[in-house]
Amino acid sequence: MMLLIPYQEGIAIPFIKRTNVGKYHGGQIALPGGKMETSDKDSRETALRECNEEIGVSPDKVTILGRLSDVYIPLSNFNITPFVGTIPEIPNFVLSKNEVEKVIIIPLNDLLDNRNKTSQTLYRLDQKIVAPGYKIGDNFIWGATAMMIAELEALIKNEL
Repeated sequence: MMLLIPYQEGIAIPFIKRTNVGKYHGGQIALPGGKMETSDKDSRETALRECNEEIGVSPDKVTILGRLSDVYIPLSNFNITPFVGTIPEIPNFVLSKNEVEKVIIIPLNDLLDNRNKTSQTLYRLDQKIVAPGYKIGDNFIWGATAMMIAELEALIKNEL
């Protein structure tokens, strides 16, 4: 769930820093989300449930604005269906202690600023990769999350 929230007279997106517990994505900066459960009727419901479970945002507070393109992650064999939603006020974040180390609120303008776009050399499963992404403060956002940000930026710029 890419959640747009009011923040400092603008709009921001809350990202999560995952705990180091995951097999593939531990410690990464990501958006709230996760695996579909049998109780979820569709991917929209999964996104809302996971947003609630990971950062405590109640599904009835979220207005879904739309859906971004699916993103397939070969490493973990997941297909992500990202949704963009909004809420009228900054939530009182309640973190899933097992999954989320912290919430990082990043203003949308910082994500759209070309000065924050870069690449870094990373090592994944003993393989060196050069990953494009966003460097905001001490945080480097890359991979599927960076792809979703880039798509949102393209949509915003095409609307203006």
